[in-house]
Amino acid sequence: MLIGPPRPDLTPAGNTDRKPLPLLVIPSVPADLARRLLRSGGMSTHSDDFSGASKTGRWLLADWERGFVARWVSFVPARIETWHLTLATLPWCALALAGGWLAASHDWRWLTLVSLALGLQYLTDLFDGAVGRHRETGLVRWGFYMDHLLDFVFLCCLFGAWFLALPAEDQPWLLAALAVAGAGMASSFLSFGATGEFRISCGGIGPTELRVAAIVANQALVARGPEPLQPVLPLAVLVGAAGLCWMVAQRSRELWRLDLEGPTRPDDEAGHGRDG
Repeated sequence: MLIGPPRPDLTPAGNTDRKPLPLLVIPSVPADLARRLLRSGGMSTHSDDFSGASKTGRWLLADWERGFVARWVSFVPARIETWHLTLATLPWCALALAGGWLAASHDWRWLTLVSLALGLQYLTDLFDGAVGRHRETGLVRWGFYMDHLLDFVFLCCLFGAWFLALPAEDQPWLLAALAVAGAGMASSFLSFGATGEFRISCGGIGPTELRVAAIVANQALVARGPEPLQPVLPLAVLVGAAGLCWMVAQRSRELWRLDLEGPTRPDDEAGHGRDG
């Protein structure tokens, strides 16, 4: 049984005799009915005032991505909805872990499954929000929460696969790389909470370029094994940590400037600013 987002409350306004509704079983609410209710006002998503629905920033492949999505989003089969694409990250997590385990116990070439998982997760992650907007499905806040939570889960599974496959001397550097990547994600979400602007790139580098780099590195492992890449891993971690520090410094300076310009929140105006 597939479990999706909670069933929306369709109780008419003014009706106080409300009963809690169970979780949505995906086949139980036809997507076309949900879209008609959204357009008619029977379901409210409040997406217009949610800034997390749109991402900001410039990265090298951004224009290509937008054109690719605009061209192909209408070709996604009607039976595949936005929540299917979001939750598809879970099997891609399992695929990545399976590739790491098989590479460790059988043959390095099984790491190709990790590259496959990266590519598939990129496609479903690229189209989940686009399908929702194209079909007016709604679920903007649920999509924001679940999409980025599963992005982090996939990141952990990706490094878990490499942790399984690589020699023990490389494992501390893998943990350090995971910490740097996780801190970058945390910085983006904290910045979003402070500014209301969801930035996903820094210095022209975004999630797409990082995925491409991960696929290239993984295929290099498949082709040559871990020995040639062992000197590269510490350097990559140090470069990533330097980039993280630069990004944090940029965000910190911007937030400092915003604070000095004046209160931006109602609680600030009421004298309830940050005390510590």
